[in-house]
Amino acid sequence: MTTTSQHQSCIDACTECGQACEACAQQCIGGDAACAKACIDCAAICWTCASSCSRESRHAPDVARLCAEICEACAAECDRCAMGECKRCADVCRRCATECRKM
Repeated sequence: MTTTSQHQSCIDACTECGQACEACAQQCIGGDAACAKACIDCAAICWTCASSCSRESRHAPDVARLCAEICEACAAECDRCAMGECKRCADVCRRCATECRKM
């Protein structure tokens, strides 16, 4: 059974961001440790946020606020990194932060 969550845009943004952060972290793992760590943290909270929104948890708005903060911090770190995947990741993080703030 498939249902559409009232928070679908946040779920979609968090899923895309989690994927982008995982890819960015993988690229940076041997180079820019600060970027890789920021991306790992961001991916973790994005997966958690998507999950809490999917099940319409009463804590979803709180998780989304924290997710937005971590996404913004990750975007700032990715902007400082020279690796190719980082700029895309920063853009995706900012879009995710915007969607999370709508909660």
